[in-house]
Amino acid sequence: MIKNTLLSLIEKDIKKFLLDKYSIKKININVDKTKSINLGDFTTNAAMVSSSILKKDVMEIGENIKEELMKTNLFEKVEIVKPGFINMFLNSETRFKLIKQIIKEEKDYGQFAPKKMKYNIEYVSANPTGSLHIGHARNAALGMTLSNIWLKNGIAVTREYYINDGGSQIDKLGMSTFYRYLQLNGKKVKMDPDYYQGEEPKNIAKQIYEKYGDKFVNLSYDKTKIDDEEVFEFFKTFSKNSCMDFIKKDLKEFRVKFDRYYPESNIYKLNLIDKTIKKLGKNVYEKDGAVWLKSTKFNDDKDRVLIKSDKKFTYFLPDIAYHNIKITRKDGVTKLFNIWGADHNSYVTRMTAALQCFGFKPDIMHVIIMQMVKLTKNGEEFKMSKRSGQSLTLRDLISTIGVESSRWLLVSQASEAHLEIDVQQFTNKSYDEHLYYVFYAYARINKLLQKGNKLVKNKKVNNFDKITLDKEKELINMMFYYPHTIDNISKSYEVQKLPTFLYNLAMIFHSYYNETKIFSDNSDIELLTQRVMLLNALKWTIKSCLSLFDIEPKNKL
Repeated sequence: MIKNTLLSLIEKDIKKFLLDKYSIKKININVDKTKSINLGDFTTNAAMVSSSILKKDVMEIGENIKEELMKTNLFEKVEIVKPGFINMFLNSETRFKLIKQIIKEEKDYGQFAPKKMKYNIEYVSANPTGSLHIGHARNAALGMTLSNIWLKNGIAVTREYYINDGGSQIDKLGMSTFYRYLQLNGKKVKMDPDYYQGEEPKNIAKQIYEKYGDKFVNLSYDKTKIDDEEVFEFFKTFSKNSCMDFIKKDLKEFRVKFDRYYPESNIYKLNLIDKTIKKLGKNVYEKDGAVWLKSTKFNDDKDRVLIKSDKKFTYFLPDIAYHNIKITRKDGVTKLFNIWGADHNSYVTRMTAALQCFGFKPDIMHVIIMQMVKLTKNGEEFKMSKRSGQSLTLRDLISTIGVESSRWLLVSQASEAHLEIDVQQFTNKSYDEHLYYVFYAYARINKLLQKGNKLVKNKKVNNFDKITLDKEKELINMMFYYPHTIDNISKSYEVQKLPTFLYNLAMIFHSYYNETKIFSDNSDIELLTQRVMLLNALKWTIKSCLSLFDIEPKNKL
């Protein structure tokens, strides 16, 4: 179990030295992988940054840092190269300790010790009005993978889905189902174009028809409602629950989990709107018959309406109540996260302002903005729409390229970047090449281990002095970098760095495999044993990393 990554320990040692030697109390330095293993394993700009602060010779400062680093016994050598980079080369003892640690921890490698932090992340939260489309799928993959990374980083996580079941869209869903029900009973009624045109209302109506027959055929209704309130409520609730059942089933197949489903309707049942208004206190005022929030007090560009002059709530008010609920629960949450579509970008400032009106600090919430998924066909874009029934669904995605390729694909680009999918190329199953490359590496490693384990049997070694090839050092360097990658993503939320890391690791291995006759010299049992250990560690690193996507690699392809 990891408390600090090797890179963070190196950075800490350098900063302590700079404080003791030069009295530098605060300094931002970078310790990272080198671009090439020929330049060493890690590099730092500490000498250059210190030189600019102290106005002293960078090479002299570098020499002093070098001497300090060599005292750690981690490195074979440390070099200073102009204009002042300090490059560190790990020694075989340090590499050997890492390999032993990975083999001991197996798939738990990369697991950090528990931190005193607990995050609540809300993601997907699609309206329960139909199937999840590919935009929701991207949101689900991002939220699930990021929460897995946080857990790996030692942060407690609550995964939450907010069921938007309190607005007019549920009325429209209920009426959509009712119209389809009437059609099943032979009534020639035309669906309003504003209703949901997809397959879901048809399927739900069929369930009602099979159970109740023509029981509701002769009821009076208009465009917005069934006159019998009890029956209208039945159609709405039945439709909503059926859609949520579909959604939960699809999410389960997609290996996406939630700890809590919280319905918006709870806010009204528990009378939390009035409590929210009361808690906002002097930050609320009346004007023109409406109730307003003084959000400009906290950098919003204008005050926001909470209750309209017709006494109807805006969407903003129950959202404020819900965020207050998440923060004030007695489960010790230290930070809220939301994954919102780019169309909600302007919503971030007003929600942050609302939380400040409660007295919370502005950094209590962080919103990850996710760009839309752009679908193209025959070179042209076509828009996804639940109501028109034109969309690529999560179910379509899974049935075409599978769960694992889908999970990989949807987090392979930065969340703030558009993800473009050519539907024709998509249906040709050509989107999973990088993941296949990783699977292929894992399968090759397992095949090599079958042979290697027979050759070395139960031979033990006490060092890694035979592991001298650059590609072998690169592989170990990447395995050192894996916990740092987890820690980095935990703080930056840049989940796309994970598939990039794993693909690069696989590339280095395939290059090593193609260039090296790994078990050619059967007489050097020490070398064979060390390489078996290296491959074992590599296998567990890949397996650990894939688990963050909820992907289980296969020993054979």
